[in-house]
Order: sequence, then C-alpha cells, then structure tokens
Amino acid sequence: MGEKSSIALNVVAAVVHARRTRLLYGGASGENTRIGIIAAHEERLDGARWWASSLASAPSPKN
Repeated sequence: MGEKSSIALNVVAAVVHARRTRLLYGGASGENTRIGIIAAHEERLDGARWWASSLASAPSPKN
C-alpha cells in the first residue's frame, strides 16, 4: 500500500573526483536512491587550443 519507489542514478566523474562525488551524492540522496559512480579517465587537452580539442568530439549543431 505505502510502497516507495526507488531511484537509481549513475554519475560520471573524473577519477580524481570519484570518491568525493560518491560522498556528496550519497549524503544528499534519500534512502531509496542507489548511486553509481563511474570514474572516467580524463583526456589531456592541448592548453593552447583547448577549444578545438574539446569541441572536436562534440556533435555539430543541426541547422
């Protein structure tokens, strides 16, 4: 009758921030929420042309 629904959430974070992300999301979420943290390795960007390397993999806007 009063059954609560559960929520599952996956969060992608940089490897160096994964533990902190788990602590923050775990503390902010309710008891019926399952949080999964996916630690992603960062690619090194060219500091002089960061805008070109970070946008190179982004999809082009449709006209």
